[in-house]
Amino acid sequence: MAAKGPFEIPVGMRRVCRRFERWRKGHQARLPIPEPLNGANPFDYLTELQRHAEELKLRPSEWMPWNYRETLARLARPAAA
Repeated sequence: MAAKGPFEIPVGMRRVCRRFERWRKGHQARLPIPEPLNGANPFDYLTELQRHAEELKLRPSEWMPWNYRETLARLARPAAA
């Protein structure tokens, strides 16, 4: 079980190292919704969610990354009397 060279992985640890390498390669750069797909800047999106927390609680479906700008535009328009 002794390593032959200074950088060689011991025989008993090779399987563990291979499993870790497979796991690490499979979990790189995973985001729930990629920015190019929805066009939203994550920082701006989260800032607006914090600013409009009460509206978010009432209608969460209107504050998704792909439609929150439309909701902001609707809130910015004065209500028709």
